Amino acid sequence: MKKQLVSLAFLALFAVSCQTSYSARPHPTPAGPSPEQELWNDYVKETVASHSIPSECQPRRVQADPTVGRRGLLMFFHGFNACPQEFATLSERLAKAGFDVYLPLLPESSHRTLDRPELRYKKFITTMNEIARRAPRGDKVLAGLSGGGSLATEAALVGPGVWDRLLIFAPRATESLDAIARIRVPMQFVGVLHEATVDADAIQSAVEKARNARLCFYPEGVPHAMLQPESAASGEDAYWLPALEQDALSFITSARWFLTNQIRPDKKGWPICRYIL
Repeated sequence: MKKQLVSLAFLALFAVSCQTSYSARPHPTPAGPSPEQELWNDYVKETVASHSIPSECQPRRVQADPTVGRRGLLMFFHGFNACPQEFATLSERLAKAGFDVYLPLLPESSHRTLDRPELRYKKFITTMNEIARRAPRGDKVLAGLSGGGSLATEAALVGPGVWDRLLIFAPRATESLDAIARIRVPMQFVGVLHEATVDADAIQSAVEKARNARLCFYPEGVPHAMLQPESAASGEDAYWLPALEQDALSFITSARWFLTNQIRPDKKGWPICRYIL
């Protein structure tokens, strides 16, 4: 009888101990957004809430495929009077390669009237640089097209150490282009021959003065908005796009320069980008 009482007391004590131990465990707290995602969410909320923006032009973030593992971050600045979706196709392919892709909306596209536009651009660049700075380790690549390309060079100039490389499509000739010699990370510039809206001579002159920069041009007739299939003339095949997308992916993910065709360069010495796979 005495042994039975001791056994029952031990079991009761063990049960209380287990119950106390279990109830003391903290309940798991749902993971909130990471620091860079939190800043991005604030930017999107402010941009979308304060302006009437079509759904197809709203800022967008494409998360890296979790089955692949995160390799880095790509941010793309679209052209003036355009939309972030200029980079939609490549963003999906980059996500499958392990990159978080951020497609912000430039200030000019979200404000019908620009009072003190230089302040809006400065704030925009500061915010985007900070998002990249807060992001986890991995390659951080900044790309831009046209006016967005000029803003990308400006972002790299005011944020040294933020970006690992730059991919610039058909940039406008600006003061930031003249100053790219101060940028020390790899820079790939891409243009179109004899395009009226881009000063090819100015781009070539700037690239020649810069360290670790490359330049090539697509043949005359390729549209300024070279990333979009619909930018080709009606009924015309966007023959350059597969090679452009492949070389862009290689540069973003592996820092490989754009390939050039094994043909003579333009009469001014401009190298011709590979345009057929």
